[in-house]
Amino acid sequence: MIQGFNDLPVNQTPLRAAVPGAYDRNTLMSLERSRREDNLTSILIGNRLKIESMCSELDIDTTLYRMEEAHEEHTICRKAIDLCNDGEADILVKGMVSSPSYLAAILEDNRSHGIKRFVNQLWIFEYPRANKLLVMSDGALIIAPDLMEKKHIIENCVEFCHKLGIPQPRVAVLAPLEKVNPRIPSSVDAALLNVMHQRGQIGGCLVEGPLALDNALSAEAMEQKSIQGKFRECADILVVPGLDTGNVMGKSFTCVANLRSASLLWGTRIPSVISSRSGSVESKFLSIRLAAYIITHTERKTQAY
Repeated sequence: MIQGFNDLPVNQTPLRAAVPGAYDRNTLMSLERSRREDNLTSILIGNRLKIESMCSELDIDTTLYRMEEAHEEHTICRKAIDLCNDGEADILVKGMVSSPSYLAAILEDNRSHGIKRFVNQLWIFEYPRANKLLVMSDGALIIAPDLMEKKHIIENCVEFCHKLGIPQPRVAVLAPLEKVNPRIPSSVDAALLNVMHQRGQIGGCLVEGPLALDNALSAEAMEQKSIQGKFRECADILVVPGLDTGNVMGKSFTCVANLRSASLLWGTRIPSVISSRSGSVESKFLSIRLAAYIITHTERKTQAY
């Protein structure tokens, strides 16, 4: 079971990344680290002069990288997808392109291949207090998920956790409080998802909610509030009410609490890294290593990651 990022093995299988907008300093540094440590080669896509200039600043040998010229964001992202479709790349790594352009190209690719999987972002944090990885969704893609979208988010997160070797992940559906209040929609959705789990509509996990964040992370908090739930241990998965909460909470974990993190899309045909453009070199590197692990160390049972 993968309990921390240090448990991820160094990748031994040669893999190739298509990188749209590859003139971002931290992305290039993470790709260089992945090249040295994880047997990854990269195709850098975008304005060639900008890419070469940034590589020169960082003392990166451009002869070790293939470059593809493109200018408009849609064209840059589409070219990255085409490289994957042509078997020339295995992983997408988001560079200095906007999330809407990147996501639009990926979702278009899913549709063109007849894949109807729900797609959401997974934010993975290393949580030393509980000696585990903590999965949160969604802080980048789904703005205001309804009940059924939250069900799909749970199912995607659970599938991801299974690939990390967590057979029965604990899912906390978050709300501002642990009781149902009809005036707080997140608490109502959490209660309904709890019932759906009890009736077998959500499997492979334990679903509890509504839970406030302290209850989800602390057995002591649950005990102090006399919460009788399906689990008392720290949750493995946090399902947030919406993007506002997820984005602020995720960046609080990284910027304030300094938790190590990675970020992937799940439900896509092509394994896709979606770290923030302002993300650290380490977070981008860990995202790539995690994507490589999913490709090379787990059995692929579905049409999409």
